This record gives sequence, structure tokens and C-alpha cells, in this order.
Amino acid sequence: MADLSDDALWQITGSMMNKDKVALYDLLLERRQSGTLTPEGQAWLNTLRDEADALMLRKAHAYVLLKSRGYRLPTLDELHTQQFMS
Repeated sequence: MADLSDDALWQITGSMMNKDKVALYDLLLERRQSGTLTPEGQAWLNTLRDEADALMLRKAHAYVLLKSRGYRLPTLDELHTQQFMS
């Protein structure tokens, strides 16, 4: 990732998980909490969690690289505002 342009890194920081996958993840979590999650559902939940973790790590890495290049990073409040405006 270190060879990516600043623009490419900013794009990564703004990336989000597909809304359908988020909805499925939430549904699977509810089923796990209620004790009705099947083994197949657990496998899907694990896969979706891995995807979410990988996305979070890519975004964090992009932010670290941008910070090292002298950019000011958004505050937590700014990030929350951006998330809800997307």
C-alpha cells in the first residue's frame, strides 16, 4: 500500500462494506444471540467478520500512511459525520 497515491489512500479510507453484507452480518449476529444460528450461518458470520476486519485494517493502514505524508486526519466526530452522510 505504501506505493499508492494519496488519492488512492483517501479512497480506501472512505470505503465501506456493502450494505447487503452489513444487513446479513446484523441478522446473523441476532440469530447467534438468540441461539438460532446454524453451522452454515456461523460460517457466513465468520467470513463476514473477516471481511470487515480486513477492511478496517486497510483503512487504518491508509490513514497511517497519509499521516506519515503530513496530512491531518479527521477526528472521530468528523468520521462519524462522514459515515452518516454517506
